Amino acid sequence: MGFFATLLHRQGFKYFIVSFSIMVVFGIVGACCLGSMYKITNRMYTPLERADSIKTSFLETDSVHNNIGVTKMNYLKMQYESIGFAKQHHKETGRVYYANYYTFTVVLSIATILTAILLVIIANNGWQKATPLAKVSFFSLFAISSFFGIMTVTLGQKENYENNFKQYIYYDKLQNNILTFVNTSEKYDSVKSKNLVDSFIVAINSDLRNNNQFFMVIDASKISLEDISGKLGKSVNGGGK
Repeated sequence: MGFFATLLHRQGFKYFIVSFSIMVVFGIVGACCLGSMYKITNRMYTPLERADSIKTSFLETDSVHNNIGVTKMNYLKMQYESIGFAKQHHKETGRVYYANYYTFTVVLSIATILTAILLVIIANNGWQKATPLAKVSFFSLFAISSFFGIMTVTLGQKENYENNFKQYIYYDKLQNNILTFVNTSEKYDSVKSKNLVDSFIVAINSDLRNNNQFFMVIDASKISLEDISGKLGKSVNGGGK
């Protein structure tokens, strides 16, 4: 008890508690934003998942083997199912990046606004006359806003979620093309119809080969310590005028 009592009487420890408390509060805000966005996306995804379930069930129970042939039909079903797994991957990856982007944006906005308010308060008295508590709070908020601003760009949150959602839509279109072809094909009793089925399968595979991509971009080159120090210097100098 004596040790902690001594720490509590030290100004440096008090400022550490203030800074740590600010970090914890923003951590809680970020966790709440992240959790709420996952709940929202769960509700948004429900109709899409039901639509996928209906289409998958329809294809699995489809009996138009006479129009396509059992072997070719099984192959198309395999294609449809494998495309569904790829589509699911991009949907979930897009959700992760979108939820992170939303969280980072909210935290960054709050931290930036509070930093600006503190800067105005400090500027009224000048940096040299500002209280240590105000300075500690300013540096803590500036660190939070800088971190989330940099990580948003470095992790490519916006770019990654947009690309993954576009890829999800692309795979969904491919699945719809398979469903349409299966249910509009002519009788599988002529060379023409057999060649048409083979051509469709080759076209789907070629399309997949040319457009199959993995979107998880991280660009560390966008981290600039000079930019951070420059902004901090302008803030401090501006507050000192």
